Formats: sequence, structure tokens, C-alpha cells
Amino acid sequence: MNTNLLHLYYFYQVAKAGSVTGASLILKIQQPALSIMLKKFEANIGFPAFEKTGRKIQLTEKGRELYLYADEVFSKVQKLEEFIGQKSNEISGRLRIATNDLIAHYILTPILTKWMRDFPLVDISILYSSAQEACEKMIKDEIDFGLFFYGPEEMSGIEFEKIKKISFTCAGTKKQHEVFIGSRDVDFSLTKKLPTYDKLKKVYPKMRIQMNSNGLMLHKELALQGAGAVVLPTFSLKSEIKSKTLVNLLPDEKLEFSIKLYQRKNKLLSTTQELFLENVIKEISKL
Repeated sequence: MNTNLLHLYYFYQVAKAGSVTGASLILKIQQPALSIMLKKFEANIGFPAFEKTGRKIQLTEKGRELYLYADEVFSKVQKLEEFIGQKSNEISGRLRIATNDLIAHYILTPILTKWMRDFPLVDISILYSSAQEACEKMIKDEIDFGLFFYGPEEMSGIEFEKIKKISFTCAGTKKQHEVFIGSRDVDFSLTKKLPTYDKLKKVYPKMRIQMNSNGLMLHKELALQGAGAVVLPTFSLKSEIKSKTLVNLLPDEKLEFSIKLYQRKNKLLSTTQELFLENVIKEISKL
């Protein structure tokens, strides 16, 4: 087998993009030329790496196996490049993080402010999404890791770690005892029980769920407007509870949820990604 490493890289980019057109834009190569190189690559390896399904292409079984090897190779190449860059006092590379708006606001903002100032060669992407959507993107290697309070407990190809238990408060205005705004991923197991809501129902029998959203900053604003009761991290409600703008609707209940770190199984993080993650864990430990 005479495999050209550059052609392997082209194959890798086409597999990641899901199309020759998408990869040609990333690689800045004309589509016909890239198609020809892919055919040569498949001739060299001795089996088809892709198959057509209508207008789209997808990996064959052997192609998927080859992709995993290529992913390991090019992840290590990226890590090597970043290691060399750090030895030259340069931290570079990419960070692709999925989370929700509240974690980004209260936890990631101080870290991102420092990194954007100190490490201008790092390309940072933040995606607001549900944990389910983030995990699907991790499997496709479109996201490096995700930080969420709520999400799937099991998903093929994904692993998660509970970083720290966080105190939560069920809050609302003094007069709002009828509407509950669900604090969970809207596309995650709609049949999943909401224990906090069940507890609220016992105290406030008229309570009903009118809205579900993974926009936790939106939850807070709606609660301040008197639109409904919400369950949010206590650290995000300190000033509102202290000023009595919002009140704790379940003062006798101890509510806790963990911040979870989601990653693709066997994902090899770059040195830059590992360093950023260390900063995140340190910031969470302060809560």
C-alpha cells in the first residue's frame, strides 16, 4: 500500500466535512481536483472509503475504521505542533466548547477574557446548545468538550465526569406560585421526571409547567419579570435573593446538581485544550 500522508489528510477532511464540497472550501482546493485525489487515494488503499447515498456521501465500514486511525494521527500532529509552539512561548490551536449561557456567563467569561488577551493565536469557538446536541457534535469531532448541568447519563461514544456539586435554588417572586419554567435541555428525554417540580407541586398545588428551555439566563430574566418559578445555581441568584427581588420557594429543600464535563471517548485533547480545561476546573472549584 502506497499511502500519501497528504492524501490521507484530504480523506480525513472530507470525512469530517461530510462532503467533497465542504472539504474543498476548508482545504481551498477546487472540488474536481479534490475528487480526483480521493479516487487516487482509494486506489492506493485498495478499498472504497466512501459510498454515495443520493447526493451525499458517507463512510463505508472500512472507511469509518480508517477515519478513526486518521483522527488519532492528526490529533497527535496538532498536539505536537502546539507543543512546539509552547516551547517557543506560543500557545496556539483551537478550542471548541459547547455549554449553556449561564455557565458561559458566570464561569467561562473571566477565563475567556484572560485567554483572548494573553493567547491571541488560540482560535476559540463557543456553542450554546443542549447537552444532547453537543454530544452528537463531539462524536463528529466538531466539539472538543462540553459543560452542562443536565444531559444524557449514557450515550454511545461519549463519556462524562462530574466536576463538582453545585447548590441550586428554586426561586420566583413572592406572588408567582403557578407557573414553572423547566431548567433542562429541551431535547433531552421529555419523559424525564423533574423532582424539583414535584416538590413544588406539593407546596403549591396550582403549579404547572408552561415552558422548557436550556437558556438559563432567560430563565433568570423571566423570573425577575414575574413570569414563573425557576431552578438555577445559587451563585447566580445571590444578589436577587439578598435584595428579596426573588425568594426561595423551597427554603427547606437542599437542591444540588453537578457540573458535568462531556467528552468523546478516547478523545486526545491538545495541550492547549488541556490547559484551558485546567483553568475551567479551577474556576469551578471557587464556586
